[in-house]
Amino acid sequence: LDEGELITAGSDGYVKIWDFETIDGADVLEEDGSFPMEPMSEMHVGEGVNIVSMCKTVSENNNDTNSMWLAQDAAGGIWKLDISVSLTKKAPELIQSYHAGPIRGSAPCPYTHMMASVGEDGTIRVMDYLRKQTLVRNKYKAGGSCILWPGRNVDSKMVTLIGGFSDGVVRVMTLDHAEQESEFELKIILLHALKPHKGEVTAMIIDNEGKTLVTGSAEDCTLFFFDITSKYLPIGFMKLEAPVNTMSWCSTSKRVLVGLQTGVVLEVQCPDPGEVDNSVT
Repeated sequence: LDEGELITAGSDGYVKIWDFETIDGADVLEEDGSFPMEPMSEMHVGEGVNIVSMCKTVSENNNDTNSMWLAQDAAGGIWKLDISVSLTKKAPELIQSYHAGPIRGSAPCPYTHMMASVGEDGTIRVMDYLRKQTLVRNKYKAGGSCILWPGRNVDSKMVTLIGGFSDGVVRVMTLDHAEQESEFELKIILLHALKPHKGEVTAMIIDNEGKTLVTGSAEDCTLFFFDITSKYLPIGFMKLEAPVNTMSWCSTSKRVLVGLQTGVVLEVQCPDPGEVDNSVT
């Protein structure tokens, strides 16, 4: 309630202004107890916006007619809104964007002050942590669970991202610069989408040579091996006795140390692609 006006906002992305005096003195219909009325004005903030709270900004010159508000978006955004009823009012402005919910994984860039993160909201974000700025974001249907940013042993340009998701999908992506109106803008391009697991991808790891990707899941208790040099073709899989919690490569051999949720640590030999016959399955 602000200066005789009732302001409402909802999950449909709309902000509406109502005349409080009309509501306060309303005569409801006897049939259903309702009182139909139209808002004085309304604003659609954006598609997919879910406003959960709003607060009025403080005017710098103590102007009582200040109409600027800050709105919190459940999708991870902070919006600046001008809800005045005038022809010169400003369009909604997204001033900050974050993950909506827990961050499930993060990975530093191998060569500069950037990092990638993945959240339960299904977004992958690349940020410049010195400038505190999000450079690019992509959203997927399933929630994210883990992420890798491989080094030069996988990609000489070091622009590859590998993300694991709650539906068992592993996505291999690359960062690219897109020319937009004479300016270069970073974007994420999907290269490969793999579906090795029935449930959430719990852990991922790449060997020291950058030739093999191993993924594990706590829900289906399996490890999957992929040949990076053959565009991530599957090598094989292994069923384990308990859910996978974490993984690490042995520094002296091509073996994976797998930590299970039961407290057991297994040493697993990585299969050689040339010795495995996967032509049938």
